[in-house]
Amino acid sequence: MVTDQNRDSIALTFKTKLFSATYITSQFHVEPDSSVNAGESFRTTAGEIHNTGPQTWSLWTRIFEAGSSGDNHTIEDFFVEILDLCEEHASLVAEILNNGGIATIQIRLRGTNNIGVEFNSLALHRLSILGMSLSVEVFPET
Repeated sequence: MVTDQNRDSIALTFKTKLFSATYITSQFHVEPDSSVNAGESFRTTAGEIHNTGPQTWSLWTRIFEAGSSGDNHTIEDFFVEILDLCEEHASLVAEILNNGGIATIQIRLRGTNNIGVEFNSLALHRLSILGMSLSVEVFPET
């Protein structure tokens, strides 16, 4: 997926030495927007080598863009959908985290195109139970 630099988005990312990105895809039944298996060189979408050495971690990322498919999905809607997905696979998420991996939901807000985002306490509690991290980035207009 090529992301629209003018849209807010939310990303689900796993970084692990325990599992391959291919295995994570097979368990979640969701195709990543970017992934690399440990031992591979990371390549950009254009196929250029980004990191010439083999990766020591597997990395798996799926990006959801607010309003990208003409629907009215908001960042908050995607946040809840991602929580639902992760709760369905809570044992896999726990294995990743318990073995030194990272499981993060990253909110990506576009500078002047947004007025912020708010998550209710129940959604944040669900995130906490999973043991996942929440990251928020604001990108300035270009």
